[in-house]
Amino acid sequence: MKSLCLSVVSFFLMCGMAQAAPFLVCDAPDPTSQIISYVVYQDGVEVATPAAENDGSLKMDLQTITPGVYTWTAKAVNAWGQSEASDPYLSPSGATKPQATRMVP
Repeated sequence: MKSLCLSVVSFFLMCGMAQAAPFLVCDAPDPTSQIISYVVYQDGVEVATPAAENDGSLKMDLQTITPGVYTWTAKAVNAWGQSEASDPYLSPSGATKPQATRMVP
């Protein structure tokens, strides 16, 4: 019985993880840099200016992005201006999420 309960709980946890939204994330370049926001570029075009997380990092939800392959860059912003653009990151953003997960014994 215990193993059955564990299997059921594991199944629901895996389904929840499989349907998680994609995020663009980046650690703060320097903990003392006092980042307040970021400017995010998709294929060279500015698409968002999300506020920085409390620790200065970037976490941007990409759930609404059309499925495809994109090149992402970002610039950190603080009271003194913007940083140089980050190294480009090529990602398959907005990829179709799995509709169902099944466990095989």
